[in-house]
Amino acid sequence: MVMGTKTPQGVRLNPQNTLELSQGMSIQVAINTADAHGGNWTILLYPGAVYNEGDLTPSGAANITIKGMGAGAVIAPAAAPAIAVINATAPLNLEDITVISPDATMPAVLVNTAGAFIATRCNIVGTAPGYGLQMLQGSADIIHSSLSPDTHLSTARCLLDCFFVTFLGDIITAAEPLNHDIDLMSCEMTNGSITSLATGATVIACDGVSTIDAITNSGTGLFTIRGSYVDSINCLNAGGSVRVRGGTVNSITRAVGSVVWWQDNNTLKVIACDTTTDTVIGWAIAEAAAGDVILLHPGTYDEPVVCKAGVNLKGIGLKGSVVIQRTDSDIITLANNIEIADLTVRLVTPNAARYLILDNAAACTAKMTNLVMEITTPSNFAHNIFRFSGAGTYTIERCSYDIGGNGSTYGVNNQPNAATIKLVGNDFTMTNPNAQHIGSPASGTWTGSGNRWTGTSKVFSINAGTFTFDNCALLSTRTWVNTGSTITLRNCAIEAPVVAGNGALVRMKNCSYRAIQRTATGNIVDESPELKDAPWHIERWTWQAALANAQVGVRGAPVDGGSGQVHLPVTDGGAASRVAVEANAEVVGTLGTEFTPAKTPRFITQIAIDNWATAATNFKMFFGLRETLGDNVPVANEDHAGFEWDATNFNAINGLGANKSSTALTTPGNGVHVQLEVIVVGGVQVEFYINGVLVHTETNNVPAAVLDWQHLMEALANSTATTINGTMRNGGTQECPS
Repeated sequence: MVMGTKTPQGVRLNPQNTLELSQGMSIQVAINTADAHGGNWTILLYPGAVYNEGDLTPSGAANITIKGMGAGAVIAPAAAPAIAVINATAPLNLEDITVISPDATMPAVLVNTAGAFIATRCNIVGTAPGYGLQMLQGSADIIHSSLSPDTHLSTARCLLDCFFVTFLGDIITAAEPLNHDIDLMSCEMTNGSITSLATGATVIACDGVSTIDAITNSGTGLFTIRGSYVDSINCLNAGGSVRVRGGTVNSITRAVGSVVWWQDNNTLKVIACDTTTDTVIGWAIAEAAAGDVILLHPGTYDEPVVCKAGVNLKGIGLKGSVVIQRTDSDIITLANNIEIADLTVRLVTPNAARYLILDNAAACTAKMTNLVMEITTPSNFAHNIFRFSGAGTYTIERCSYDIGGNGSTYGVNNQPNAATIKLVGNDFTMTNPNAQHIGSPASGTWTGSGNRWTGTSKVFSINAGTFTFDNCALLSTRTWVNTGSTITLRNCAIEAPVVAGNGALVRMKNCSYRAIQRTATGNIVDESPELKDAPWHIERWTWQAALANAQVGVRGAPVDGGSGQVHLPVTDGGAASRVAVEANAEVVGTLGTEFTPAKTPRFITQIAIDNWATAATNFKMFFGLRETLGDNVPVANEDHAGFEWDATNFNAINGLGANKSSTALTTPGNGVHVQLEVIVVGGVQVEFYINGVLVHTETNNVPAAVLDWQHLMEALANSTATTINGTMRNGGTQECPS
């Protein structure tokens, strides 16, 4: 409908409140006409026409759309306007128009209305260093358009929504306590920056925005960046935050407030800040939840890290490229159910004892993988590389350190609460005679394989705990401190003396070592299949030579069995009889042949009995160590430890004074070659093995008197005229030196 008023000169009035303006006609006059009539109006500009007007200002009495009728409609005043080319003090829509300001002091479009300004398919062009779009208040929706050079928001709260917009400059908010709201979707920044100097709670959301040079948040609001490319992020206010989802971020200049980058729903990425002390890792940890992974890009992070339960922390890039360091403070505090991996952890110039990784006395389940631990100028302080004070479960795998200094530094230290610690494939070096790789005042449980400890420090400085290590190289040369612990080493190379102090037990199997030192109630035993010579005290028996030349004691009539064995036949007749091979009595003035329980004697032999059923009722046997060599198997009132056939059962037996312990075992098969082994751990226990398998451990009645070895088969004088045949092969007994 056309309003009944006078039409401006040169303006053609079309139906539905539409005004067509050819070049040279006044846009402002058309605006005034629309405002005079009110309602909804469209002002059409001819294609290719350049309209030399500025300070185009609607009053707000009508809803006006200024629209180009095709390509090339341009509003471009030749002289600088007083305020702006378009001064949107009231709601206004622009479509398919190019607006050009000729002067840097005046913007192409100024939005200064409580209403809405909308530009669709427009080019809004200012003159540098001025603004293409300037907002003093109100809202602006920019759609499928371009803005150049800069866009500026100030004075009062502004709302700017941009869809498919190309920015040929920066977006800037003035340094005022305002809470602007800016949304950019599928826009192109062409290496322009988004610089919010506003100190209020300004919020900015970017979704699918490309080639952003820098984003700066100076306020307390939240910036959300989704699927966008950002070269640099600055968060300058401790109350502000920047959240990135997907996309690309190349650097962080400052992170005074939180800067967090989510790669996906469960993965966060962290970039080292140019100001290395800004806590970018801490911001990510605060944002993460159990099940998430934080990936650290190469760089140096100078911040303490307090982990969160269930959140893993991993470096990406080449080994040594991701460094978490602190100057003179503890570095990483663990949490439950986490893994930290592929990092260098560096303590710089400490002035007191510090911990590189600790659990802060909390019981954690934590895994540490591929960590390089460093201390620069460690000096004389008692640092801890890994310090576990809680009763947790910890795995250290493929980690390394190379630490000097002269303080009482610990590689891995467990105190005061007993932890479970697993070490796998680590390479640890300490060139410090006052240091120790492993410290354990607590009764923890340690296991491991494939580790290497080198340097001039002690491998062990422990007075409690259970340690089981396989295929390790214990090459550090300082003598151990070891009391109150149980250490099992299998297939290990050991450079320093193997030490068992008061209450300690060291078990070795297939290990190479130079010396052993047992003191007080300590016990050391080598359980290798083949008995070793030095440094052990050892007595072997071998039946390769004629029995008469074997230099062993005999009872009855043992005979050569040929092929390195001895035959012990015994017949049950009318009188008791026996056959035995045993330790020879030593000649006066020579070394004793006996073995002392305090020195952890180990007896090992090989036997076969042709018929255990025949042996029932009529025969007894003993194979082991006993206090007094005699014709009968040991009973109470004699210290002993070994295997017994009691005419009914095959038993593990041991005795102390008047007391005897006996445990029934499975009887071997007839004529079956079995290996029997007894280890007396002085003051602790007696262990019984068959064919290398532990079949019984007895902690009662552990013998204390010196012992000799014996193989004894005894007939009980039941007049059955039955014979059993025993075969003995090579064996021996060994014990620690004093």
